[in-house]
Amino acid sequence: MATKSISRCKILLIGDSGVGKTSLLNQFSDHTFSETFIPTIGIDFRSQMITHAEKEIKLQIWDTAGQERYRSLTGSYFKDAHAVMIVFDVTKQESFDNIKMWLEEINTNATTDVNIVLVGNKCDLASERVVDYAKAKELADSLHISYMEASAKDSSNVEQIFQMLTTEILSNNESPTVQTTNAEEKSATKPVENTATIDSDYDLLLKLLLIGDSGVGKSSLLKRFSDNIFTESFLPTIGVDFKIRTLNHNGKNIKLQIWDTAGQERFRTITASYYRGAQGIILVFDLTDLESFDNIKKWLTEIERNGHEDVKKLLVGNKCDLTAEKVVDYGKAKKFADSLHIPYIETSAKDSNNVEQTFKDMIDPIMASMLSSKSKNTNINVSAKEKSSKNSSSSFC
Repeated sequence: MATKSISRCKILLIGDSGVGKTSLLNQFSDHTFSETFIPTIGIDFRSQMITHAEKEIKLQIWDTAGQERYRSLTGSYFKDAHAVMIVFDVTKQESFDNIKMWLEEINTNATTDVNIVLVGNKCDLASERVVDYAKAKELADSLHISYMEASAKDSSNVEQIFQMLTTEILSNNESPTVQTTNAEEKSATKPVENTATIDSDYDLLLKLLLIGDSGVGKSSLLKRFSDNIFTESFLPTIGVDFKIRTLNHNGKNIKLQIWDTAGQERFRTITASYYRGAQGIILVFDLTDLESFDNIKKWLTEIERNGHEDVKKLLVGNKCDLTAEKVVDYGKAKKFADSLHIPYIETSAKDSNNVEQTFKDMIDPIMASMLSSKSKNTNINVSAKEKSSKNSSSSFC
């Protein structure tokens, strides 16, 4: 049977706000460009398959916020990055001068063998240029890194930059995170038609969001589910974090992309953007903390404001192992969940009670909703065809 290797490479885009990191990413992944500037809040990322040296490579490209107020958040995203692209604007001297600051971020947060490339964006704006090629190249040479100029607007060198970076990654890392799949088996797998992402690694990709007050155990639930570990120490999530786990559910390979959000009020505006594209939201409260239960209503308001109207919800009472400290009883929480027409389950991240079940309970309602949506769309199309047929017949009378 034929096999093929798929390598995954994580690339981080950093640089001042407004230099065009998002535009470069949009041009590379979607071949689109917009003149409108909307600053990235926290982090965004895309996955893009490319063929490089007759090998399929999946690039996971992270687009970070350039504003100073989000600097502490982006530090955590350097983890496991194979390459970092430092982007500056050739029409803005300050963005070039700040490269040294971004290099310090790399030295502080990234691995010592991370691949780095310097990119001067907006080279199409020749008359507005203030940083010439030679000056930027000299800086790159002094750092022993590559330098390229690009234009996200006219797509100049955009593809080439990512190809070049992939070459450097693969040459320095023999095969980062290689997964081999059987081509014949995958081609025989019946795809699930839905609005979620599908590729050769899995049948269905679902995005889940964990929300709730700080300290209720969202990160602990996620770590228990994804890595089967638990720690007593509490380290609050800064901004957002996420884990990926693939599991087999009813004969389908389901890849869950689970986003763990910060519960603190100061990060509320940042985490709001991560509701986009979420098919399921898990609201977590602490059974030993009445305030965290009372605040569920506040989190429901956040869902109404930022989530999709069809998003599936699940209420989770965590720390059920602390029976002596419990202040929210099962009947009260279940009654509340029933009033919202959503399921309720109690868990313990510490002893792993119901953790696996919690995430599995999210899959079925999401898939049922997707199938229902598909059925409705089919009915609409059939009705439209019938109506068109009737109108067409009457026009000949």
